Amino acid sequence: MSIQELLSQQQITVSLTGEQLNEFASQILSGARSIYEKKEESEKYLTRKQASEILDVNLATLWRWNNENYLCSIEIGGKRRYKLSDINKILKVEV
Repeated sequence: MSIQELLSQQQITVSLTGEQLNEFASQILSGARSIYEKKEESEKYLTRKQASEILDVNLATLWRWNNENYLCSIEIGGKRRYKLSDINKILKVEV
């Protein structure tokens, strides 16, 4: 029986040892960590100029959005970069 089938039942009782619970938590965290790491590896970072061109705004607007936490930049190698995924979220909201 799968976990989904168990969870769909109205009443279930689960009995685990501490070791089993620890192993289960480790598996969940390991899976979540691998998903997060894959996402970070595939992330593309844009310069201020690239971000401003894609969003069709000037650099002052990017600066203001960063201060307002609307579109936050990150520092990579002493230079400001914007996550393409964050820019795409803004474009999807505005369209």
